[in-house]
Amino acid sequence: MAFDFPDSPAVDEEYTSGGVSYFWTGTTWDLATVGTVADKVDKAGDTMTGPLEMTGAAAIHWDTSGVVTGQHDLSKGIALYGYGTTSQFGWNITSGTLNHIVQSASNKHNFIVGTENKLQIAAVGITQPTVANDKNGYFVGDRYHGMYFFSNKLIFTEYHDNFEWRRQTSGSAGGAGDLRMSLVGGALKLHGNNHFLVNNDNYGIGFYGGGFLYKKAGEGLILRESSGNYRSAIQNNAGTWLGWISYQASATLSVEELIEERVVPLLAELKALRDEIELLKKRR
Repeated sequence: MAFDFPDSPAVDEEYTSGGVSYFWTGTTWDLATVGTVADKVDKAGDTMTGPLEMTGAAAIHWDTSGVVTGQHDLSKGIALYGYGTTSQFGWNITSGTLNHIVQSASNKHNFIVGTENKLQIAAVGITQPTVANDKNGYFVGDRYHGMYFFSNKLIFTEYHDNFEWRRQTSGSAGGAGDLRMSLVGGALKLHGNNHFLVNNDNYGIGFYGGGFLYKKAGEGLILRESSGNYRSAIQNNAGTWLGWISYQASATLSVEELIEERVVPLLAELKALRDEIELLKKRR
């Protein structure tokens, strides 16, 4: 069967012969093997009017020429929105780096699990927009190492009860920085030449029962007695009671106060001395 192609065809004009269709590209007649001419997508400069569906092991692939130098250059990346503008969303690759791009500082990244926005990255930093008990946190490895929100509190958790605050100097290996403070087994420790510093008068260290050690405005250090006005005493390193902390009594103290201040401590010391003497007698 002889072909009888039109002499002066228009671009995309079709010709069918023997059940096979051909179309004029402008320079040659090409075989239209699938669908109609309107179904094809040119290699460059064309626009798809529907979704691109890939099945099996299909993938979008750029070779080494897909690397760009500008972080906002999506000419060899994936642009989800705003390609070529100043408000682009997408991905590209610069030297050794995969960039997730939200170009405008007024936009943000959201990471959504189910219906909840679990993590948001914006110009102000990293936040967790969804606030719910026991559902928000930053964890390393599992739920026993990190921090989370619960009942209007920010909770820090570490399964082995061992926290460290370090000044990590450049080049130091993990855990090898300058140890400043640690919390181990419920005991807060300062390390090196560091110390606690209270910058304001009338603030200091409080204790259970109302005891308080602080710097009073216009005066020196103040040791406040706990509720019940229990006096402060000194023990040795083994925890043995040594005596009361003495202080200068006011000239206006009553007899009862003077007895409490002077006589009671003296009697306690005499009793301790008598107990020691009795113990020595028993050993002879």
